[in-house]
Amino acid sequence: MSNIIDFLDDHSIPYMTTGNHHCRQGWVQVCCPFCFGGDSNYHLGINIEEGYCNCYKCGYHSTEAVFSALLGVRRTDAKHLITRIFSGKAETHDLRKVALRHMSVTLPGEGKMYLNAYEYLTRRFMEDTDAIIKHYNLSATKSDDMYPTVNALSQPISTNKYANSIVIPNYLQMQLVSFQCNNYFKKQYITAAKTEEMIPCKSFLWGIDFVPADTVIVCEAAYDAMSVGDGAVHTHGCCFTREQVQELATFSKVYIAYDMDDAGEKSAKQLMSQLSHRTSVHRIHFSGGKDLNELLKTKNGREELAEIKELLK
Repeated sequence: MSNIIDFLDDHSIPYMTTGNHHCRQGWVQVCCPFCFGGDSNYHLGINIEEGYCNCYKCGYHSTEAVFSALLGVRRTDAKHLITRIFSGKAETHDLRKVALRHMSVTLPGEGKMYLNAYEYLTRRFMEDTDAIIKHYNLSATKSDDMYPTVNALSQPISTNKYANSIVIPNYLQMQLVSFQCNNYFKKQYITAAKTEEMIPCKSFLWGIDFVPADTVIVCEAAYDAMSVGDGAVHTHGCCFTREQVQELATFSKVYIAYDMDDAGEKSAKQLMSQLSHRTSVHRIHFSGGKDLNELLKTKNGREELAEIKELLK
């Protein structure tokens, strides 16, 4: 009990353990940050042993969401705090508990942005291109260079498969753990080889570090998530994994913005079926393009995208 009480005291978060009709043994009560109209009667209980959170008025909330809202920090930062408070009992995606394939990741290229790549991104993001490059730390590779890597036996080799590409880093807990490249001539995504990743990219959600609140929009690919901005993640294609579903289930609201094609519709239905009993999940349908990034091409599409972004507020 002392860990959670000390933590609430250290961060000046009001709480009650006795003296309120909501108080019961094994729980500490705080004012719920999610109750519509506010809460001044300590409706939200935090289980002292397990970190389970439940509000008498509005129901269950994930531990990450509660501490993120109470402290005004990102969910990822809240996960670190939860791990320390509850001695690792709360569910967390802690890098220290994941079997790391390698101790570091090296991005292809020299971290530069070349003209052809910049022009391609400009066609994608128009006036937002510079901000997108800076925010997501994008770079590019040349057309004629070989890039060092290792094969399945960890032997050093060279490859040109990352040439003519936008390099998109994959971060988890603000650490570079993988990458993917987008060949702007072939319009193909190339994911880092297993020998080049610290953590498999399909075991987490790209962009999770940039989700500021308890609502998330999940997309198929990086440019779609970038078009939305902070609060959007992607699953590296419309095929998702159990780990990604578990991560999405920690949010109070999930909006699925997979592509408006047969594959996207099929995967969206499958993802909804796996999340519907765990959290509030909705499918976003849009008409201005096949994917969210295409919405930037027209005035009506941009207006539609602006409405989608409002869901995060």
